[in-house]
Amino acid sequence: MSELPKGWSQATVAEIADVRLGKMLDAVKNKGAPVPYLRNINVRWGSFDLSDVLEMRMTADEQDAYSIKDGDVIVCEGGEPGRAAVWRAGQTKLKFQKALHRARICAEVVPEFLALHMRHAAASGELERKFTGTTIKHLPLAVFRDLPIPLAPHPEQRRIVAKIDSLSAKSRRARDHLDHIPRLVEKYKQAILAAAFLQAGNEKELSRLDDVIASTFYGPRFAKDAYSSDGVVTLRTTDFDDDGNIRLKSPPSVRISQAEFAKWGLVDGDLLVTRTGSIGKCAIYAETVGPALPSAYLIRVRLRLDRVRPRYVLLFLLSRSGQEQLGLGITAVTQPNINARVIERLKLPIPDLKSQDRAIRKIETAFAWIERLASEATSARKLIDQLDQAVLAKAFRGELVPQDPNDEPASVLLERIRQERQGSAAKGQKSKKRQGKA
Repeated sequence: MSELPKGWSQATVAEIADVRLGKMLDAVKNKGAPVPYLRNINVRWGSFDLSDVLEMRMTADEQDAYSIKDGDVIVCEGGEPGRAAVWRAGQTKLKFQKALHRARICAEVVPEFLALHMRHAAASGELERKFTGTTIKHLPLAVFRDLPIPLAPHPEQRRIVAKIDSLSAKSRRARDHLDHIPRLVEKYKQAILAAAFLQAGNEKELSRLDDVIASTFYGPRFAKDAYSSDGVVTLRTTDFDDDGNIRLKSPPSVRISQAEFAKWGLVDGDLLVTRTGSIGKCAIYAETVGPALPSAYLIRVRLRLDRVRPRYVLLFLLSRSGQEQLGLGITAVTQPNINARVIERLKLPIPDLKSQDRAIRKIETAFAWIERLASEATSARKLIDQLDQAVLAKAFRGELVPQDPNDEPASVLLERIRQERQGSAAKGQKSKKRQGKA
């Protein structure tokens, strides 16, 4: 920070906290009683996840050295270096592993102020410039100790932390509401499909899908030496999105003859159904994808285009009724799969082509509206993250809360901390000398 707010002072983490790196995990060398310990996976931004806590052996002295108490700031050394949270859950048996730093803050500094600065430094990119390692990033002890922190007067620290806590609570509630949107989207889509096919079913009795199927086959298996970077694309289930569209994700290619492609190649409108693994996941092949073959895990269904629209059948298969009928065809427990017979026996309303076209338009119009809402929710989610970062930036510019000219400047606070720590260090040295003489 080039210019500090009035009354603030530049410090380092080592000046305001006693910092310690966690205990090395070594099943052979570690001695003592088993104790629970924190890993970097347990430390989230501003909170702790204790759902998966492991144990390691520590002696009594080590248990004291690697203890955790209220107000300790726990900071990730690896994983997502710098990620930090303040322990506020009272007395605990938890210790901490070498993947973490413990910053035990001086009495006149608010621990949450340091944790918030770590988050601000991470969001701004300032922290990343301090990391070591090329592929796996780390925040070494020496680097963390020397990390600069703009220190506000103590009362202002409290005001900043309280304000951010209040704003963060509101943003968390907003995130919780927005996180429900994807589930609601799926429910609304299923309701739209159910209504559309119920209406279509009133116009004509249910029919079996094999009434409108021209042919089916299973995707071919190719020998390993048939695969080639310049061959024909082989579609897989992973190339299907949840709405039945094909989104290529680096599918393999095979080199085949023209005769083989004439036999196995897909044509516009072919319905593809996953027969094992992600059972029931479907898509419609469009010629805009380019020349393609189905993989061995797919069933290709070629429909009679004079009787049915492929998109209409796909939408039915995406409905709860279609998925349930496909699920009833599971033929194994350990490796579930379906076959072409299951698909042929599917029952669905098959009205005339004009009625199918109307149903498709209604469904896709409603889907487009829902997708717009979902997209807006996603954008709002990103804006909340940006807002949180903006709040932190404003806080460390000294602009988030009012400044009080009566607050003791941080420089005075820092000087007092230095003197107190020097006094404590001197007392410690005298104590050691007395113990040595004894």
